[in-house]
Amino acid sequence: TSNFDLTVGITKVFWGVTESVHLVDVINQTDWLEDIDGEDKLGQPMVRLNIFNEWGDVSVFMLPYFRKRSYFSRFKRLSSALPMSSESRFEKSHASRNIDYAFRYQNYFDNFDIGISHFRGTNREPIISISGDRLLANYFSVTRNALDMQYTLQSWLFKLEILNQRRLGRNYYASVGGFEHTVYGINGRNDLGFLLEYQYDDRDTTYLPTTFSDDDIFIGFRYSINDANDTVFLLGGVQDLEDRTTTYSFEAETRLKSNWKAEVTARVFSNVDPKNSIYSLNKDDFIKIEITNYF
Repeated sequence: TSNFDLTVGITKVFWGVTESVHLVDVINQTDWLEDIDGEDKLGQPMVRLNIFNEWGDVSVFMLPYFRKRSYFSRFKRLSSALPMSSESRFEKSHASRNIDYAFRYQNYFDNFDIGISHFRGTNREPIISISGDRLLANYFSVTRNALDMQYTLQSWLFKLEILNQRRLGRNYYASVGGFEHTVYGINGRNDLGFLLEYQYDDRDTTYLPTTFSDDDIFIGFRYSINDANDTVFLLGGVQDLEDRTTTYSFEAETRLKSNWKAEVTARVFSNVDPKNSIYSLNKDDFIKIEITNYF
């Protein structure tokens, strides 16, 4: 007997298991106005059918509208060398009205959690080119096949994401893998997690967008208070193994009473090589404090 549900509307969907970069996550557009870590997403119009079975869960997506990425202004936090043009270029005419398709299968086997996905449509991340005195976002069609796996062994989580992207007859591969080890019961109830991940990408930036994560290593620490306010701290750093460019990040969040939430985010760019793709951000260290009220 099969069980299913159908979603018609605008929603957010997350795929993946790793912490430092989300290779397989593709349904929603990234909101770069909020941050560059890929965590903030825009809602995606969709028709989604989920089918639940003993042999696994299947999700089929029809995505009838494409949302362009919003970029930061050169005069605000996280500036670029040139301002972004308000116009965008698409590989196919009226690409924002074309229909994209996606498929995902997920299941668990003993201590393994596995997901297999396929996407065909307009890539969420554009190739950025210079057009006059502005930067221009160029969107293109792509086929993506991905695998994500997580193996749980007591206090250890071993994680892996693998991505194949195909464009104009060429195949490119990327992966991120590592582990998270948690020490439980510090001071009676606190948990400390240690994270280590390696990022690899062999893409040719003539055919795919520039990436921050082509040969990098991530090290992080997650400290959970396990209190009534769900207080969590995350400290991490990503270093490019070729030019030693390093990005440090700090995140903390906690609830204030029942309907208030406080979040602190900080980013520091260190030793940024002039040839690195994030060089335009080398003086854009920042700290953000956000208080949210739910009503």
